[in-house]
Amino acid sequence: MRVRGVGGGSGCVGEIHRIDPGGWRAADVADTRIFARHRTAVAAMVNLCCVMAAAAQPPTFESMKALSLDQLANIEVSIVAKAPRSLVDTAAAAFVITREDIRRSGATNIADLLRMVPGLQVARIDANKWAVSARGFNGRFANKLLVLMDGRSVYTPLFSGVYWNVVDTLLEDIERIEVVRGPGASVWGANAVNGVINVITRSAQDTQGNLVSAALGDETRGVGVLRHGGRWGEDVFYRIYAKYRRQADAVLPSGAQANDSWHDVRGGFRVDGQLSAVDSFNLQGDLYRNIAAQTTEVPDLDTTTVLTTQRNADQGADLLGRWYHRYANHARGTLKIAYDYQRRDETSDIRHTVAADYQYNAVPLGRHTLTGGLGYRLIHDDIPGNTVLRVTPTVNNNMLWGAFVQDEIDIDRRFRVTLGSKFERNDYTGFEYQPSARLSWRLSPRHTLWAAVSRAVRIPSRTENGIVATSSVIPAAPPLAPLATAVQVRGQTGFLAERLVAYELGYRGRYGHDLSVDGSVFYNVYHRLRTIEPGALYGSALPAFLIQPLVLMNRMHGESYGFEFAADWRTNRRLRWQLAYTFLDMQFHRDAGSRDPSAESIEGQSPEQQFSLRSSYDFGAGLDLDLWLRGVDRLSAPSERVAAYTTLDARLGWRPARGLEFSLVGRNLLDDRHLEFRDEANASKASEVERSFHLQATWHF
Repeated sequence: MRVRGVGGGSGCVGEIHRIDPGGWRAADVADTRIFARHRTAVAAMVNLCCVMAAAAQPPTFESMKALSLDQLANIEVSIVAKAPRSLVDTAAAAFVITREDIRRSGATNIADLLRMVPGLQVARIDANKWAVSARGFNGRFANKLLVLMDGRSVYTPLFSGVYWNVVDTLLEDIERIEVVRGPGASVWGANAVNGVINVITRSAQDTQGNLVSAALGDETRGVGVLRHGGRWGEDVFYRIYAKYRRQADAVLPSGAQANDSWHDVRGGFRVDGQLSAVDSFNLQGDLYRNIAAQTTEVPDLDTTTVLTTQRNADQGADLLGRWYHRYANHARGTLKIAYDYQRRDETSDIRHTVAADYQYNAVPLGRHTLTGGLGYRLIHDDIPGNTVLRVTPTVNNNMLWGAFVQDEIDIDRRFRVTLGSKFERNDYTGFEYQPSARLSWRLSPRHTLWAAVSRAVRIPSRTENGIVATSSVIPAAPPLAPLATAVQVRGQTGFLAERLVAYELGYRGRYGHDLSVDGSVFYNVYHRLRTIEPGALYGSALPAFLIQPLVLMNRMHGESYGFEFAADWRTNRRLRWQLAYTFLDMQFHRDAGSRDPSAESIEGQSPEQQFSLRSSYDFGAGLDLDLWLRGVDRLSAPSERVAAYTTLDARLGWRPARGLEFSLVGRNLLDDRHLEFRDEANASKASEVERSFHLQATWHF
């Protein structure tokens, strides 16, 4: 049995839930600490409350009201330590998007939700593609940000990045989104370099009853959701869902239609059950088919490029199972097994991924609390290739083994030191280690200082080891250039892991019951960053043309620094203000011998400054208004140059009856349209974000 804290369930203090999707039970803490002498009474109260909760009506929107500042500070997050810790005690630049934030955002996809996180750069490339990163290095395949869904990695090993149009679920079923800026590699492993995002969905017990939701607008042409939750017997709960999305074509900067529409159909299930007093489980899965169009420039030997429209029909499925066990000494163990299948038209690849890991959380022993785990991942892919892109070998198996250990040491009531490291062995670069040291100092119950030093690596992608891709063609121009020249990007088996050493310092504080602030500063030092080095020009016959190879190498280093600030001010019971500001500076330098003329342009792929101001006002009688003002600095990279822009979103919500809500959302209200990002690989033409409106209705019953 478990008493869920302020971050779970419907978001209210002391709500009782019998089954916990994360496997952590308040009874575990009670047995080992302050309630050791009264465990029988506590268990009886929890059992009684569980029976009452099971008989309760479906959740209403009233149970999703914004948490108080004290409640927010005590939300438990597990993304930093792989064990629940209150946000105020977390020695990292962590941020939580709550269920209430999601409901009032007006967003219809996960990528747009992440715009509210300070330190993240989120930009739309076209109607179905996003560039999302933390602390710089933004791009369609931002390779230094690890993204998870319920702890299952959705980071693609083909290009090192995330296909955001297939990272989706019912937004109503998301419990919270945990984000940490800065390295998380000591527990999550390779590629958790500049940040980690974990989208955590609600347990099946928390989604009982039925839900119907629909959205319709000029850009969002249709989003439809059906979900049903039920139970089998006393201890097993389930839900099933189906979702449909249709997004209209955007426009190119020229004003022409971008031909980048987006259709997505998906469905899934989740089952949570209690097997015994010490064992519980959950099993969940998803199935999707995604059709995303794009306008691309395809290289051709007769002309520079041929502008074409592609419709990529991608499909995939995933299955995740977790078993939780509490040992006799009240230590906890979690076994997780995941399977992921993807088939993508754009890259002509088929991928199967199997991952398994076991985690052990020991009970406190004196001042020490140990956490450790073992993990294994196997990726099998088949990439037949096409006339523009091929990868060798065509069929490949890649394995990764890993283990981590972490020790939280309570020096006294005010100081906590966390030491840990991840140890991994991969097929590309061999053995890698990723340690971290974190210090948390409670100045008072309302004020905390923290500091951290971490090391992280990004291991090579499949393409960096074996890609041959024609990026552009220079047409023949007799008599000086009698033959056309094909520019080809090539990977190599000697590509090394990129390395980071990060230094961080942060502060969290609450002033009275109305204001909280959160700030962090960082200094990152990078080595062995990717460059594209020109090779020797050579000829090819039948047909006759020249080839200019560009070889991927590790010949750049540099540093970045910046700070991130967030404030939450509750003016009164009805009005809330949320402010965020980010500053970032990046300085990179080519190593001796590098001839990549564009290497240092990575400095201009992320905005130097960003700000966000959200206001939420409750009029009463079920009526509320949300305004969201954002400003993003210009992008100065030569190939991705984008002007600075400011946007305003608005949402008006009305709840006329229990479980029923209507909302009208307006996006980008300050201008007709604006550009946010250009695909750094020029694989698709960037389209502009237009002013748009949509109406949404949601019914819980």
